[in-house]
Amino acid sequence: MKPFKNLESHNLSLLLLTARFTAVVGEVFLVVAIIATVISLSAGITGILSAIVFIPSAIGILLLSGVMAALVSFEDNYRKRTEAMIGDSEIAGSE
Repeated sequence: MKPFKNLESHNLSLLLLTARFTAVVGEVFLVVAIIATVISLSAGITGILSAIVFIPSAIGILLLSGVMAALVSFEDNYRKRTEAMIGDSEIAGSE
């Protein structure tokens, strides 16, 4: 599984790699947090509350990953649009 597989970037490839890695870490962290919460059901309310704290952290990690991916997407769309505009102006200038 490769998160954000439809994204590509020429200038922000390291940020895209970081976003993908962070997404995988967030997904693993979310699964572990849910499993820990289910396991701690027998420990009482204190165990449940201590395990449930990790779920918002995992969602925050996934949110951060999504923000990084959105930044990469905005940059790539801007780059493609600029290249298209430059290509059109070069064609019009040579005629």
